[in-house]
Amino acid sequence: MNVVVVIDAPYEALAPGRQRRIRSVVEHLEGLGCETTMVASGTKGSLAGRALSAMRLRPTLDAVRAAKPDAVVVAGFSAPHLVILAERLAKRFVTLLDVCDSWALQVDAREGMGFTPRMVPRAGVLLQRRCRRIAGYTYISARDARADLDAGLCSAETAILPQAIDAALAQLPPVTIPLRRLTVAADLVSFQNTDVWAHIESEAATMRALGLPPLEVYGKVPEDYTAPEGIVVRGWAPELSTVYEGDTGVVVTNVPGSGVPNKMIEALAAGRPVVASDELDYVPHGPQDRIYWWRPDTPISEPIRAMVAGEPVGTSSFAEAEWPVLSLEMLAQADMAR
Repeated sequence: MNVVVVIDAPYEALAPGRQRRIRSVVEHLEGLGCETTMVASGTKGSLAGRALSAMRLRPTLDAVRAAKPDAVVVAGFSAPHLVILAERLAKRFVTLLDVCDSWALQVDAREGMGFTPRMVPRAGVLLQRRCRRIAGYTYISARDARADLDAGLCSAETAILPQAIDAALAQLPPVTIPLRRLTVAADLVSFQNTDVWAHIESEAATMRALGLPPLEVYGKVPEDYTAPEGIVVRGWAPELSTVYEGDTGVVVTNVPGSGVPNKMIEALAAGRPVVASDELDYVPHGPQDRIYWWRPDTPISEPIRAMVAGEPVGTSSFAEAEWPVLSLEMLAQADMAR
C-alpha cells in the first residue's frame, strides 16, 4: 500500500518533537509493509494564516496526487490548520488524521493548571468536531483516544499509533550504583513542566548539601535564565543517547496533560531510573520498578537522593487501556468505506 504522509513543513525545518512524531508515523506504516512518501503542506504564518493556507488546497493536492497514494495520513500534531487540511484532502483521498495528543485533554490540562484554555486547543476541538469525511483518527495513547472519543470529536474509527522508541537506547550499558549523573530533558518554558521545575530549583541547595551530582538540563529554558549552583544548562542534546548515557538518573518534570511523558518512556527503555510526580496518571510503556514517585507535598530532593543511592522503589501499577493499534486492516476498511 502506498501512503502519503502530509507534514506541516519540510522535515528538516520542524522542531525535534514534531520530527520524532513523524518518524513514529512513518516507521509504523513501513513496519506494516507500506511504502511512504512525505509531502510538506507549505502552510505558514499565524494561526489564521495557516488556516487560510490549508483551505487553499491546490499546491498540497497536486503534490499528493502526484504520489498516487492508496491512503493519506496527515500528521496533525496539535495543529488546527492540519485538521482543516485533512478534512479537505478527505474529499479526494482516503485520509486519516494523526491527532497525536487529545484536544480535550489539552484543554483540561490548561484549566487544571489555572490557565485559560488557549485558542489553539479550542480551535482543534471545534474543527475536529465538525469533521465528517476523515476516514480514521490515530492517537499516541489509548488515554488520548478515549478522551476525544468521549468528547464527541471522532466521527470515524480510532486507533493507536504508538511513539517510536530509539532502539539504540536499549543498547546502553546498565547503570551502576551510586548514580554519578542526573539529567532533565524538557521544555522548561511550557506550563506542563514549570511546576515540578520550581520545586527542583527551590531545593538546589539541599541537593548540593546531600552530595548529589549536579543536575544537567537539556532542552529549552527561559531567556536570560540563571541557573542556581548545582544545576547546569546544557542546551539541546546533540544525540538522544547523550541524555541517558553513563550512570544516569532522570528527573521527569511533566504534570498530567495530553500525550505521553516521552522522557519517562525513553529513560525506562534505556534502563535508567526516574523520579516523577505521582500525579501522573499514565505510564503506557516500560517497567515501573525503576520509578521513584514524588508527592508534591514532600521535598523532591528525597526521591532523587533515594534514586542516586539505589534504594528500593515504592509500589505502583498503571495499566494502559486496551485499544486497537493502526493496522493494514484499518487502512483497507477505510478504503472500502470510501
